[in-house]
Amino acid sequence: MMAVKVVLKLIITAALILAALRSVDLSQIRIDLEEFSIFVWCASVVLLLGQFIFVRALRWNCILGSIDHRLPVIKAMTFAWISQFFNQVLPSSIGGDGMLIFLARSEGVPLKLAIHSVIIDRIIGTTALFALSALALLFALPYATDGMFLVAIVSLSTVGFLAGFNFPVIVDLAETFLPARFSEMIRQFLKSVRGIWHGRRRLLALIALCCIGHISMATAALLVAKAFGLPAPFIPMILLLPGVFLFTIIPVSFGGWGVRETGMIILLSNTGMRPSDALAISVLYGLTELAVSAVGGIFWLLLQRRSHVPSMENIQQGRSQ
Repeated sequence: MMAVKVVLKLIITAALILAALRSVDLSQIRIDLEEFSIFVWCASVVLLLGQFIFVRALRWNCILGSIDHRLPVIKAMTFAWISQFFNQVLPSSIGGDGMLIFLARSEGVPLKLAIHSVIIDRIIGTTALFALSALALLFALPYATDGMFLVAIVSLSTVGFLAGFNFPVIVDLAETFLPARFSEMIRQFLKSVRGIWHGRRRLLALIALCCIGHISMATAALLVAKAFGLPAPFIPMILLLPGVFLFTIIPVSFGGWGVRETGMIILLSNTGMRPSDALAISVLYGLTELAVSAVGGIFWLLLQRRSHVPSMENIQQGRSQ
């Protein structure tokens, strides 16, 4: 079954990329390497590092702290980087989340709480992206040629934010429709969830932190475009890119490839940008993100060599506990 899912994602990724390529005139893509700015590109790398390492590690560690299992900052940052690497190379972001769970487990965090922390981190990150997209796309309406399309995304994003912000209520309602054997598991999960959601101030602080991370990613994409001499109007791009990142949370491709390109073409061309330029920006940003994430693979190998990462036998034992 897993092999079928991998093959299906490969097919979908390839189909989306081919569709994106067919929708643009590749002869119009102009990347003048003579004008390439290494300093601007390095600035984009620094911003991506801030998102991948510091922001992700800080918010995940805050969640762990709410369940009394905070990790040392350096370890949390290293684990976040490794997780990002596996998000890029595995068929689903679940692979990176699973690695984060196993790494937390290796530091003594109970398996159940490690799973809770990663799920909560994912929910808060998505909730923040919905909030940022709704607000940013609302301000992007004056730049759009098809305002109704953006209004539709704003509406969906608003619903997504409200659902995430009131997540415990939704889980409570869902519990009434689930078999009784899931009741205890849901109650334990809600206990972890309420540690964050009960204090709205902490939840809002984490959402704000996530928004900073998403803005950093949008700015990094803008700097990548500038580094390669591609036309990238500042305000429209900053406002529209959170909407592009919304596309990438759809788990149908490898590392968001194909989905991101499609979203970039749809949204940026809505402001008058040529589809070929939107495609080039997306691909160059994706390659930069991949290069930054690859360092996490090196940390993974180093941790394996030092035996700080659970073996497969230990992982199986942890699952059985």
